[in-house]
Amino acid sequence: MIEQQRAADCLAQHWTMLNCSHTHCGPVVTGVTPIIYDLDTQQQTAVNGYTKSLADKLVFLVKAALKDLRPATLAFGEGQATFGANRRILRVKAPEGAPKPPAPVDHGVPVLVVRDANDTLRAVLFGYACHRSRAATGTGARPTAWSVTGGGG
Repeated sequence: MIEQQRAADCLAQHWTMLNCSHTHCGPVVTGVTPIIYDLDTQQQTAVNGYTKSLADKLVFLVKAALKDLRPATLAFGEGQATFGANRRILRVKAPEGAPKPPAPVDHGVPVLVVRDANDTLRAVLFGYACHRSRAATGTGARPTAWSVTGGGG
């Protein structure tokens, strides 16, 4: 996709970054984790079609952004989302009466804000992810997966 974009707009490689993560609930993309999915021909055709559509849309968005370049101010901050937990610690059995050993958890939510010369909000980019975990409450509640990378403006 980046080669396609560069050819169309002379976009230098050192100016280009496509940042992405994974999700357990999103569509499959061609060439990503092919050994996990045992796709039949019809499913692989659908995946290939989605992948091409996604690449075309990303190229369109880059072109639109390049046509709308203007001076901007960037601001960075970090919020907190404290509902995440290290799910591996849920499997550790501590001796009776002893606290569970500590486990790393990143509650940070990095936020990048873009404002134009008139201080008008142009974009907000943020990211947060945690795998689902479930407390043994006996309520029958289903676990929820959170994987959020957002942008807007």
